[in-house]
Amino acid sequence: MNFFRTTFPIAVSEKKMNHSSHILTIGSCFADEMHERLLQRKFRVFHNPFGILFHPLAIENAFLRIVTHELYQPSELFHYKELYLSWDHHSSFNHVKSENILHEINSNIEKANAFLQKTDFVLITLGTSFVYELKSSEIAVANCHKIPNSQFQKRLLSTEEITTALQTIVQLILSINTTCTILFTVSPVRHSKDGFVENNVSKARLLDSVYQITQLHSQTVYFPAYELVLDDLRDYRFYKEDMLHPNEMAIQYVWNRFSEVFFDAETQKLNADIEKIGSGMKHKPFHENTLSHKEFLYHLIKNCTEMNQKLGNQAFENEIQELKTRLQNAY
Repeated sequence: MNFFRTTFPIAVSEKKMNHSSHILTIGSCFADEMHERLLQRKFRVFHNPFGILFHPLAIENAFLRIVTHELYQPSELFHYKELYLSWDHHSSFNHVKSENILHEINSNIEKANAFLQKTDFVLITLGTSFVYELKSSEIAVANCHKIPNSQFQKRLLSTEEITTALQTIVQLILSINTTCTILFTVSPVRHSKDGFVENNVSKARLLDSVYQITQLHSQTVYFPAYELVLDDLRDYRFYKEDMLHPNEMAIQYVWNRFSEVFFDAETQKLNADIEKIGSGMKHKPFHENTLSHKEFLYHLIKNCTEMNQKLGNQAFENEIQELKTRLQNAY
């Protein structure tokens, strides 16, 4: 019996991820958390080519540009407080020179297009149903870039609009890659600035739309990250100090359930071995020149080399070079 918990089963996926899989992740900041864990375990991941995107229309636009390979033009950028920015991208895409940001944006489109064609899994995390539309053009922006609210009209997307956007996203992805699995999640981060009632309506519309899409397309699946935090854990001890974002313990719990659903036993074993190497890399000795520490470094280099052989690539090459440098410094 689980006290103070409401656990629920999640169907194990027939299609499994492994270290040979190509995985594209896109969406809200919760997608960042999942991407980081995949990356730490040496999965082949391409993440958020447009930066963090919160609402379905922004994600739909991103896939439209990626799939059609439509590059951005200088006229699509705008200048604000000495920086060039894009309404379709996160604020991390900025530069004092327009040619620099344009190069980065278009380079990401080209890389994402090539990656999407060989992707095995597309992980999409939806954050909100609210959009901010420019009053001058009625275009829903991906990010307001801290520009005064007076320039925007805030609007709650209807369930029909969201479902249509998700339908378009699925069709775009399958038009360039007919075999990949499209995995939807809804972010458990609560958007309190929208209002708590409004946030619940926003999440409900996302959940309803995703449910409809997964009933229509056999290559789509829903992973209940939202429900794991809100219904299973359901306790403020699993939140950061702002009481809105899941903390490390909660995210790790979601990751563990994700692993049970999408990784077979062999992949989970590899992940555990990779995590041990990661822990070893973080080890800080009291005395670097001791024989025991040198032996520890030799053993870690051996583990990294063997893991490269298991993975069939050079995923641990940077770690090996770092360890060799540490070993040289220990003499």
